[in-house]
Amino acid sequence: MFADTSLLSVIHYHVYHGNLKVPLDVKTVKFPALRTLGIPDIPSFFTYVGSYPAYMKLLLN
Repeated sequence: MFADTSLLSVIHYHVYHGNLKVPLDVKTVKFPALRTLGIPDIPSFFTYVGSYPAYMKLLLN
């Protein structure tokens, strides 16, 4: 599987600005002008926060 870097940037942006809360507790996520994303489409560190605590601390602080 290859990641779309622009999509990852959009996800990071919305998490950083508080528009998307982690860990995700929804089955799908919709961003303006993008397709609906399911949990398998989103990086695992946003769905299973405990798996990457150092990365989440770096990203959110």
